[in-house]
Amino acid sequence: MLVDQHLPDHSFVTEEASDHFISELIGACERRLTGGSNHFDWYEEIPLLRCDDENDEESGLDVLAVSEAYDVRSQVTEALDYILEKALTKFSRPERWADKHVIVLDRMDHFCDEKHIKDAFAWYERELESVDLVLLADNDSISVIWAK
Repeated sequence: MLVDQHLPDHSFVTEEASDHFISELIGACERRLTGGSNHFDWYEEIPLLRCDDENDEESGLDVLAVSEAYDVRSQVTEALDYILEKALTKFSRPERWADKHVIVLDRMDHFCDEKHIKDAFAWYERELESVDLVLLADNDSISVIWAK
């Protein structure tokens, strides 16, 4: 149920935060048993420790981010490149196997919206000669991202 393979450990400094997490997890399990959603959110606590060196002229707090930081544009471009590479392999056969070759992207991430994907397409360098249309599905709406 927890989709968190790349960050397997969670940090709780106080009992209150740990109890809240356990309560939310149990609630999600109970909702799932009755046909509801198993989705839940929580905040983790990270202890911040002062790391002043004796020779520092300024006192302060050094913060080491524990989550992976990324640039939205580069992440969307990288994901788009990966998806298009797989699709173009299928559509680049010598014989055309459909009247129209259409790629439908499913919006799975709040960063992968129409604007970011269109921006990523502007950076895309490979030819899409074997593709007729690229669409973005976002719940009940469909957007044209690219058309021949």
